Parts: sequence; C-alpha cells; structure tokens
Amino acid sequence: MRTLRYLLYLLLLASCMLNACGGSGGGGGSTTSSSGAPYISGELDSLSRSNDSAATVYVLDNSTGNPIKNATVIINNVSLGYNGSTGAYEGSLLVAPGAIVILTVSANGNTYTVTGNQFSSYPIITTPASGSTWPICCTNTVNWSSPGQTSHAFYGIAVEDAATGNVVWPLSGYLWELSGNTFSYNIPNNTLAAGNDVVLVDMAQSLSISNAAYGSQFIISGYSYIPINVADISATLVSISIGPSPNGQFSAGNPVITKGASQQFAATGIYCDGSTKDLTTSVTWNSSDTSVATISNTTGSNGMATSIAGGTITISAALNNIVGSMTLTVSSWSQQTSGTSQDLLSVAWSGTQFVAVGYQTILTSSDGIIWTQPVQTQISFDRVCWLDNQFFAVGPGNILASSDGVQWTLRMTGNNSNGYYPYDVAWSGSNFVAAGLEGYTFTSPDGITWTPQLFNIYSPNMYSVAWSGTKFVMVGSGGIVGSVGIETSIFTSPDGFTWTLQDSNTNFWITGYRVIWTGSQFIAVGADFQYDKGIFLMSPDGVAWTVNRVGNTGTILYDIALSGTNYVAVGGPGVIYSSTDGVTWTLMPTGISKYLNGVAVSPTRSVAVGQGGIILTNP
Repeated sequence: MRTLRYLLYLLLLASCMLNACGGSGGGGGSTTSSSGAPYISGELDSLSRSNDSAATVYVLDNSTGNPIKNATVIINNVSLGYNGSTGAYEGSLLVAPGAIVILTVSANGNTYTVTGNQFSSYPIITTPASGSTWPICCTNTVNWSSPGQTSHAFYGIAVEDAATGNVVWPLSGYLWELSGNTFSYNIPNNTLAAGNDVVLVDMAQSLSISNAAYGSQFIISGYSYIPINVADISATLVSISIGPSPNGQFSAGNPVITKGASQQFAATGIYCDGSTKDLTTSVTWNSSDTSVATISNTTGSNGMATSIAGGTITISAALNNIVGSMTLTVSSWSQQTSGTSQDLLSVAWSGTQFVAVGYQTILTSSDGIIWTQPVQTQISFDRVCWLDNQFFAVGPGNILASSDGVQWTLRMTGNNSNGYYPYDVAWSGSNFVAAGLEGYTFTSPDGITWTPQLFNIYSPNMYSVAWSGTKFVMVGSGGIVGSVGIETSIFTSPDGFTWTLQDSNTNFWITGYRVIWTGSQFIAVGADFQYDKGIFLMSPDGVAWTVNRVGNTGTILYDIALSGTNYVAVGGPGVIYSSTDGVTWTLMPTGISKYLNGVAVSPTRSVAVGQGGIILTNP
C-alpha cells in the first residue's frame, strides 16, 4: 500500500526548504542537525477495507533543509526505515479504525512526540458504483457521504492507476484537497486515459508536533476507494432533458395545464459527444404526486401526463441512473366543452342558471359544466347581465331580454352607426341605464322602452356601468374635455341622466372595461396601455380612486365578478386573478393562452368564458 500525499503537505515541505538558512540546501544530506530542532512532516494513511496503513515521515535539518538520516522514527512501536531515494522514513503497519496513533521521532538527542486517533470510520463513496465505466469525454462525478465524524479538517480526492498505484488525476500527482463540508466533486472531462483505475476519497486531520521546528505536522488520514473502468466511449448518456412534446428540450418555462387535461412529455438524451436522442419510450417516467397528476409508462402513451387535481409536482424521467426533471403545475380550473368555436364575450349567473353570449351565439348551463347546444342568432352580443329577475343581452344596436336565458325578446334595436351601441346595463330599482359608445347612454324605466341619451358631446366610449344604491358609475376610455384628450373616462350620476366626469387618478392610456359595486366599493378592471399591464381601479364613492397595476407585459383585464367574498377577475392572455377582499389579488395559473372575456360566480363555482368558445370552471 502506498502513502497518499496531500498538496498542502508538500507545499509546507517546500516552504521549509526554501526558507532554510546557512546550509547547502537540498545537497547531499547530513547525518546530524547543525543546530536547533528538526522540521518533521509525516503522514499515516489507513485503508477502509482493512487495517493496512502506510506511513511516511520526513525529518529535516531546519537550517539546511537536508534529511537527517540517523533519526529514529517509530509509529505505534513500529520502526520506519530510512529510504535514501525519497529522503523519508517509510513503513507499513496495522492501525485499526479508532485506534490511538503515536508518532515518536528522536534526533540529535531529543525526542518529539505527537498523539492522535485514527478515524473510527471513513468516507462512504456513493457515486460511482463499484466497477462503473467512466467515459473519457464526460465530466464524471464523485459523491460521498460523511461517516458522521466532525473531527477532521478536510477531504482529499484522487484517481490512481489500479496496477501501479500512481496518481493519474490530479495531474500534479497529489490528492486534490477539499473542505470538510464538501461531498461532491466533478472530475473534468478528457483528463483520464482508458484503463482500470481506482477512485480515492480520503478524510484527514493535521496535528502539530510540539517542540519541533515551526510548521511541523503529522497528518492522520483514512480513505475509501472504488474501482472503475475508464473507456473511450463517445456516445455516453450524460443528462436527460424533458419538456412538453414535441420539444423535449423545453426552454420557455415549466408547463401549466388545466385540471383534467393531459400533457405529452418528451425526453431527450444528451450524450458525451454532444449528440441527442429521443428517449421518450426508453426512460422510466415518474410523478412526484399521483394525486395531482399521473404519467404513463405504457407503450403507446409513454410520457403522457394526466392531471387530476390542482397543485404543483415534479415530472421526472430516468435511464441508467441519469434523471431529468421539470415542474408541472395543474391549475384548479377545468376546461369544459362549449360546442362552439365562436368567441364568447360574457357570462352571467341568475341564481339558477349561467348564460354565456358571444358572436351570434347564446349558451346556457345550470352548473357551468354541461352546456346546451349553442343557439345561433343573427345578432352578436358583447355583454349579458342578470338584473331585475331577467337576463339582458347587449350588443351593437340591440338589447334583448329573457327570464330564462332560452326565450329572448328584442327590447331595443337601432342604427349603431349613429351611436346606437349599448355595451352594459345597470338597474337602480327604478331606472335601467345602458352604457354605450360615442358619448351615448340608454335609459329605460322598465327595461322595455329605451331612450338614447347623448350625455357627452366629446364622444367617450363607455364599456360598463354599475349602481351602488345611490349613484351610477360608468367606465370607459376616450373623449375630450376642453383641449385635453381623456384616455380614462369615469363618470358618475345620481339618476342616469346627469353625468359628471371624475378624476381616475391615472395617467393617459388607461381603459376601464368593467365596473362592479361590491357593497362597499366600486372596482373597475381594464388595461394600462402606458405600462402595458392590467389594472384594478377602486373607489368607495366613484370619485376618489386608487390604482393597482398587475400582471406581465401585455396583460389586460376584461371582467370581474363577485359572490359573497369570492372575487374573480379575468383577462388575457389566459389571465385569472382571485381575491377574498377585493384588495389583494392572486394570479391563478391556467395554462392557456387564449383571452378570457367574461366571468360569473355562483356560490359554488366560477365560470370564465373567452376566445374560441373556451369555458373554464373552478372547481
């Protein structure tokens, strides 16, 4: 067994020799010291699988740096012999784990002693496995665990030739020293040659030697080893990248899918030579929580994840102890079948039924999950509302009413090119008001007969109106007051006939698309086009407003609904926010990119509708 050598130890030795004064340097050596205590540097290494130990001790004249050849060096009653070719005292002995180790050096009539203990256990190498093959072109990782002792100062790692015992890595020929809290190291690629090698992991402590020359030390170390085979194999799997199919190397972020949906994953193997291969059908797939989503290992559906409940999990793929993984988020929202590909722009809840409307389309559902076959009309609708025990469907130049969402009666029609374009309806208990485009509102005492009102000659577009119990509030965009363009238009009225422009407390380029009264405040949602974000505007009276910008670049909020304390706001792309107080809003993942135009909330379910006939429900 050969002695392991630490770079630290040799550097100290070199330092001693370089700083020697008044001698012949590294010359022919001396039998006795010229003056002072000698410099002593030794090392004892013990093997984990036996009690075999090897020792090397240098005893040097501290003035010249030359070896002292006639010293007596003993470790645990075993005398070490002087080796003239190395200038060190060397020998083998048996030192059991945990045993006391005593080094005694006698030189020039003085004796120097240091006592320590060999470790009771040595590092546990967990990677690589015994007999593993390491490809030359790969970065190869060594992992180990602590044996539970904390009395050591550092670890050392090396790769030796199994036949000669020579260190082949590091190239310096010495152990690579690591801190005592390091448990992994990567052997760089293309630094080993093909052949049978041994990976060594050593733990060591350094003991100072009293009364010897400054810097004298004795290293006690114990090591474990694993035999490996190094081979010139170019196509060796080094990592696995997984992602939503067809792109196995997905780089646009972790996927999000709706509850009940499926997502195909692909696994791409990345090899030592830089090549890649589709491993989707070769790997073993795993879900970290099968109550959230499962993933298939069945032929024909390998890598198909099926979501079950909302949550975030890890999807992984493994082959030959190589594992790739990524996060999958399952939304708490489920996608339902609408039966139409037309855009749905609004949805309302009556207390017993949901009604959704859009481009020449009306749908109904008692639970938000199962929807009737869409009714095709010649009229398109922007908004549907439940007011005064009836639905009102509002679109370009038209207002229709229905008590059940199935049978509809035309209540207003007109030439929308002349401003007849109602967009939303509110009810005060004695008067209906419809917000409209180009400076028009529409009023009705009974919801049957409607009268257009040109409330502002500067033609703002008003998209929504709400009643608080004492006043109407309308929100929209556009218009001019004096010579100043108003990009955010908020108007209030006590009766629906006389309107006052309010300060939205915002800069230009903000549009309000929907406003509701919560019982304590107005909340309007829309878009801040200056900052390119969605926006919440809140006011207790419709006069003083606070602003909350949300979302990423391109976020727009189109609708907001409330049931009890459950607030939901929707927009695009695929944006849903929830709140329990109307002040603090949380973005809910949906996994869709389509715009959501409308939302309604029943006591048990939220329903969002949008682009391409999409319908989402929660729960």
